[in-house]
Amino acid sequence: MFVNILQTSKSSSQKPNPWRISLQRLFFLRAAAQFVNSSEHQPMKHLSRAEIAVIKARILRGDLYAEIAADYRINQGRIADLKFGRIFAEVAPADLSDASVAG
Repeated sequence: MFVNILQTSKSSSQKPNPWRISLQRLFFLRAAAQFVNSSEHQPMKHLSRAEIAVIKARILRGDLYAEIAADYRINQGRIADLKFGRIFAEVAPADLSDASVAG
């Protein structure tokens, strides 16, 4: 059953005002905006810079996005962001010649 979140009155004779938003919805929108705009919101907080360097090296090596994403439990879109320098552009790729970090 569809519930109109903008409708505040159950009376069928009164039309709902589309400009009137419930307080619950207003607080939700405010909290969502604060989260998105907060400086604490950083992509991939659970990965260290060393892991990001290894991911970048695996991208350069030609590993599939899906394999890398599955290994680190991240979205394939974040792999593309790393590849094109949209996030963590300052982190250089690791040297994968060492067998212990080859993944």
